[in-house]
Amino acid sequence: MNEHQKTFGITLFYGTAGGAAATPLAGIVGIDGLPDLVFDETEITELDQADKMKQWALTVADAGTLSVTLAMRNATLTTLLALADTVDRAWKITFRSTATLTFEGPLKRVGLAGASGANSVINVPVTVRVNSLPVYTPSA
Repeated sequence: MNEHQKTFGITLFYGTAGGAAATPLAGIVGIDGLPDLVFDETEITELDQADKMKQWALTVADAGTLSVTLAMRNATLTTLLALADTVDRAWKITFRSTATLTFEGPLKRVGLAGASGANSVINVPVTVRVNSLPVYTPSA
């Protein structure tokens, strides 16, 4: 990895759950998956209904995960590893356009990587489990 890894102009921030995600963590060099809402469903068909078609009711939603690759200095990896403690946190992605996506959830995966020297830039795959409704705020 080189010293000046290019990012997409997208930054991941974190903070305490219930508060603002204001601490920058790293630039994003790859997005493998953004949160998406998928609702569970329950069949509610009545055997004597006239149309003979199954009917479904949507129940609770699963917001999925955020899966990204971060470009960070080797020395910053310890900060990221300290966040891998199963505790929900506030997260914010700020896109190049200044639009944001915010949500809460625990850090689910940190792909360990290493490089020589504290100032070396490394790519680290990260997954956050989304436990709240994601909120998208368009750029002004």
